[in-house]
Amino acid sequence: MTKNSSLFLIFLIGTLFILQASSQSVFAHYMMGNSYPSDVGNFANNIRLASSIGIDGFALNIGPDDWMADRISKMFNAATQFPNFRLFISFDMAVMGGNPIVLTNYMQQYCNHPNYFKYQGRCFASTFAGESQTFGEGNVNDGWQRHFKDPLQAAGINVFFVPSWTALGPVNMFENHPVLDGAFSWAAWASDNQYKNTDEDNIYIDGARRNGKIYMAPVSPWFFTHFSYKNWIDKSEALYPKRWEEIVSFRPELVEIITWNDYGESHYIGPIDGALPDGSEKWVHGFDHQAWLGMTAYYIQAYKSGSYPTVQKDQITFWYRTHSKNARRDDVVAPPDNADWAEDTIVVHALLTSPAQVTVQNGGQTTTFDGNAGRNTWQVNFGEGNVIVALIRNGQTLASKQGDKPITNGGSLYNFNACVNSFEYGNGNNLSFRAIRA
Repeated sequence: MTKNSSLFLIFLIGTLFILQASSQSVFAHYMMGNSYPSDVGNFANNIRLASSIGIDGFALNIGPDDWMADRISKMFNAATQFPNFRLFISFDMAVMGGNPIVLTNYMQQYCNHPNYFKYQGRCFASTFAGESQTFGEGNVNDGWQRHFKDPLQAAGINVFFVPSWTALGPVNMFENHPVLDGAFSWAAWASDNQYKNTDEDNIYIDGARRNGKIYMAPVSPWFFTHFSYKNWIDKSEALYPKRWEEIVSFRPELVEIITWNDYGESHYIGPIDGALPDGSEKWVHGFDHQAWLGMTAYYIQAYKSGSYPTVQKDQITFWYRTHSKNARRDDVVAPPDNADWAEDTIVVHALLTSPAQVTVQNGGQTTTFDGNAGRNTWQVNFGEGNVIVALIRNGQTLASKQGDKPITNGGSLYNFNACVNSFEYGNGNNLSFRAIRA
């Protein structure tokens, strides 16, 4: 081999490495704590479904339960059936405690698994919280460096550490914490009565660029939880398409969907299976969210390519809450905090192959929206009764669907979860997915 050809080969390998390291990937946060009854088949079905819409892997939220190690093993076993699907560990530091050996043991066990996610050739690791965990050192940076990264480095494992230390805020995140290789923000929802915007994202991104780090951005469709000890909503009605539009616009290195299966907080997009947190079945059962998967596939394509793909089949997704925020229920738990932030609206998201009308029938009224080819999002105030959405083109009704549940202000439960529905028209197949029914 000549000197010039050798230099070209080195350049080519370096270029491919840069492309691999900087390519956009999407992960979904997977609550292993909800997987007690799951086996290899359950995990494989979830991986298959996630892969079908363009999700590249799962961030495995793990805790200290005695049975957890077995389910993690089964998840990695299932992943071997899908060579291109990646898993990485996201330590739930809200419950993991202060023994770093547990963390390093997991990394040593799975880092060399063929499905483990590596970024820039290094084993990727994340957290939920952990920003106050010092492991006995004087500060959080030294704690994680000396008791997590350094021992793993000594064992031959180079970790790419991208935790969610959201409580610290994005300002000077990287300057103050050199242990970080990147940052993941859990703030997928605004903290007040507005939709999530990119203000914090921009600070993270600026800091990452200045320090040679990366940013993993969050996207989530919803937030509602209704336990006696944990009871609030975040503004959610039109959040999902708005947030994906932002993600496509600024294209962070990585994206994490919050979540695939966190039923207790109502932001799941995967099937309802496994084990639900005690009490959450009251607002989860009957509220399947898999109808969000088709539009998720579309935005994942746009995020990865940098441009919105041509729609190959008409797809209508619509969602709503099943009672007004002003309804009063005979519930043992009070109305959720921030209930006044909710919007009594039906949200309609239409991916159209060509201009068409979309109608919404509800509460004795029919509202017609004129849609353009491509993506469209509308909201209309709701009333009691069924919700029927139809696709009309050139005066002909092509397809329609009645929502799975009516809107009614009667009942005994404050349920601010989303009733999500979708239907399609046409022969294209790029947005199709196979739902898993529990």
